[in-house]
Amino acid sequence: MTIENRIETIAEFLSGVGVAHAFGICGSGPSLTLIGALDKKGITYINASHEASAAMMAGAATRVSGVPALSISIKGPGLVNAVAGISYNHFEDTPSIS
Repeated sequence: MTIENRIETIAEFLSGVGVAHAFGICGSGPSLTLIGALDKKGITYINASHEASAAMMAGAATRVSGVPALSISIKGPGLVNAVAGISYNHFEDTPSIS
């Protein structure tokens, strides 16, 4: 199975559980492919200014709508940047998918 097939499977799953919005910083390669696959499934992608804010935006969207939201970051420094927002969601008991 190619990475593109796996990404399509992830997008299908996320759509199936009701994800309506994704927030993040668009990289290249797999993250860009994921954003395209999410778009094909009707999941709206909203660009954020920082990975931590993307995670907090996903948490806020989930809390307001009651529908799971997603934050996207690239590996390495993007994930390190996202940790603050992921931690915020955890400690504020705000669900999201990162």
